[in-house]
Order: sequence, then structure tokens, then C-alpha cells
Amino acid sequence: MNNRLLSALLALCMVITLFPAAAFASTDDAGDIYPLTPAAQDTSPDEENGSAQQIEVSDGAGFIAAARQINDGSGAYEIVLQNDIALTEWVEFTNAAVTITSAGGSTFTIRPIEFSDSDPIPFSGCLLSVNGGSLTLNSVNFESSAGFRRNLDYPFIRVVNSAALTLNNCVLDGNCTSSSGSCLGLEIGDGAGSSGSVTMTNSTIQNCTAINQHGAGAIVYGGSSLEMYNSLSLIHISEPT
Repeated sequence: MNNRLLSALLALCMVITLFPAAAFASTDDAGDIYPLTPAAQDTSPDEENGSAQQIEVSDGAGFIAAARQINDGSGAYEIVLQNDIALTEWVEFTNAAVTITSAGGSTFTIRPIEFSDSDPIPFSGCLLSVNGGSLTLNSVNFESSAGFRRNLDYPFIRVVNSAALTLNNCVLDGNCTSSSGSCLGLEIGDGAGSSGSVTMTNSTIQNCTAINQHGAGAIVYGGSSLEMYNSLSLIHISEPT
């Protein structure tokens, strides 16, 4: 009898030694470690979920600050316009993925500030530059100012460095000049080897003219492209360089 009891105890001990040690871990242990996957390290919730980081903008200063934040950051961004925007300087997006949308189903307008002939010119080459990356404009219009028209022959938007611009339900209006302008709506590429691409859907470039043959709604340099769907523009296509 004693031998049988001893055999049973030994068998029980052998079975117990086969149990995983984790089965006896205390539920009160502190410092449990849950390793991060590579995709989850150093990411915000928006980036982790693959959605754009949203920035609401209500004035020109906010728009300029948003552009700087985007250029210093990473991932995709959406700027949501709450009002019309008057820019005090040109704005550039560099190698970024940006969407600009008017809030609440409205259509807001981006325009340069007014300035006189005696004021320093606050713009350099264009109103908005897309330098690499992509920019999508949804229901956003552009209008000129008297000072911008009178003093400059700059386009509203310049697209360079293999950037892609998409215009959906947009109007670029009134950037005309009596001087010898080169391009006043869109400038796609730079004529020096840098190219870009633009797709327009339900969009219009109008009243963007100058006195010579180069003044046009859009100029498309060699290696660049412009696709238009239910859209209208006066186009001058330059000779490939």
C-alpha cells in the first residue's frame, strides 16, 4: 500500500514539473513587457491608422504656419480652410503629401494680400509652390489682387520637381496683367529640366492673360503633363528644352 502511494506521489510530481512556468506567474506582477511592432514605434495614432493629420486654418498666418509644420513633419496632411485666406507671402510645400479642402461643403478662396507700387514685393515667383510630393485641392478657388496683377507676372501655382497637383472643383480667376507676362494660372515644370503633372476635374482657369503670346491660363514645359476632365483653360505649351 505504501509503495502504491509513493508511486502515485512521484507520478504527480513528474506531471507538475511538465507544466509551463508561466502558468504559475502572479497576476500581480508589475512591469509586464509588450514588445512594439516596428510599424507602431514612434508613430502618432493618425500615422498608425494610415489617415491624414488634419490642420484647421482660418487665416493667412495660420496657412503659412501649417505649411511650415507640414514641411518639417512626415506623413499625409489635410488642411481644412474655415474662411477665405489672404497670403502675405508665397507658400511652398516641399516633398509633402497634402490635401486642402474647404470646410462644411463651402468653397473658400486663397488670394495674395493687396499692396501698392511703393511696397516691397512679398512674393517670389508664384503664390503657391508644389516642390515635389503631391497637393490635392478640393473646392478651393484662387483670386488675384490688384497689386499682384499690376506688379508681377507670377502664376498662382507652380508645380516642379516631379510634383503632382490635382484640382477638383476649383477656379483660378483674374490673374491678368498688362505687362509681358509669362504664365498667370498654372506653371508646370520650369523649362530647365524640372517637370510636374497636373490633373484638373470640373475646374476652370479664367481671365488669366497677358499682352504677349506667353500669357496664358497654363504653361506646360517639356516633360510635364496636364490632364483636363470637364475643365477649361487657355493653354500655352512651351517647346521642350
